[in-house]
Amino acid sequence: QPFEPNTFPGAWKLSDANGAKYGEYKWINDNCQLDANSGISNGMAVGGGVDGKKIASCADNYPNNVRSWMIYGPFSLTDAVAAEMRIKAWVYTQPYKDMLCMLASTDKKTFNGPCVSGYSKGWVEELFDLNRVYKMGSLLGRKNIYIALAFITDGSVTKDHLGVFADSLILRKGVYAVGAAGAEDGAEVTDAQLEAASPLEGVIITDELGNWAMTDSNGAFQIAGLSKGKHTLRPSKEGFQFYPPTISVDLSAGDVGTLSFVGSASVNERVFIPALRSLNHAAAAAEADVPTPDYIIEDESFRLECDADGCSLVGPLEEGE
Repeated sequence: QPFEPNTFPGAWKLSDANGAKYGEYKWINDNCQLDANSGISNGMAVGGGVDGKKIASCADNYPNNVRSWMIYGPFSLTDAVAAEMRIKAWVYTQPYKDMLCMLASTDKKTFNGPCVSGYSKGWVEELFDLNRVYKMGSLLGRKNIYIALAFITDGSVTKDHLGVFADSLILRKGVYAVGAAGAEDGAEVTDAQLEAASPLEGVIITDELGNWAMTDSNGAFQIAGLSKGKHTLRPSKEGFQFYPPTISVDLSAGDVGTLSFVGSASVNERVFIPALRSLNHAAAAAEADVPTPDYIIEDESFRLECDADGCSLVGPLEEGE
């Protein structure tokens, strides 16, 4: 989503959960900030909606009690070995109080992920790794996933803060070769995937009872003494994702000679955005905003709760939903 006139909002759903009480503010494509990638516009979190359109100037402060959402989904990561959301963000908010959040959900009610606040001093890139989601773990291999970009503010004064802007939003997944696209869990690894792979040593292959073996330098393994019948084998190696995540084998007719998984190091293994991160710690200190271990924004039907590891947002996406 490049936030250009011919693309916005596209497949993204825009909403404000509390418009009737606190004013309706939604995301809109605008040109209040210079575009991050030489386009003509970017996303503004509060410029849309009935009351957002009344904001007279790009220099106006953002409102209190904002619940401005962009939501995309559902989509599937059943064939993914990596997945991420990236945005270019321009942030100027009350540190640790008013936040831009990147969130994921599997029920469209409870969303989890990281939030940022403070002053970015220009455009910065933020990344949300869907292999490491707060309270949810990895979303790889799962279906019915929703992703959200949300601007949430409390009821305190916003001072001379301009709010948040976004550009170049990318949601993408990685799969192995063309043969992996659309495959169901447990599907066989394709020849194309194997041709692109190299042997991987030190992978632990475990069955449903805890029997295991480790791959050698040729990527080969053997688990002896399994009973006749069906078994489910799962590969694991620190820092790696595997496709398919499991393979079912039937030993009723005897040994199975060849089974193949494809593994890859997670491209985002070392990247994680902590919750309530201020983009400008000096500004946070100057405003005497001290982050607490547990921070909550809530009203009658909405709750955003954060700790040192991430944020959980529970509430309706639209008024009355």
